[in-house]
Amino acid sequence: MLMKVEGKKDMATEKRDKNNLNLRKRKEVFVYGNYRKYYGYRLHNMEEDPRLQVFKREWFENKDCLDIGCNQGLVTITIAKKFFCRSIVGIDIDKGK
Repeated sequence: MLMKVEGKKDMATEKRDKNNLNLRKRKEVFVYGNYRKYYGYRLHNMEEDPRLQVFKREWFENKDCLDIGCNQGLVTITIAKKFFCRSIVGIDIDKGK
């Protein structure tokens, strides 16, 4: 007579579950909401972030600037190039890779 016992896993199932858990642990995790390729996903191949169109050169030119919450820093870099900051630093709560 065969009996099925609920709640018990065979060795193969336990090993598979453990491997799946290890794979999930290795994935990059941005605990505060950022994710890789954020701008590429959000801007859908636009040439430039539309927020940059409302920025004025005098806000940045020859000034020391700080970008808080810069994600990967793509907008930070663009601001530095386009608006000629004296210096610019971007910081984000999620660690970068």
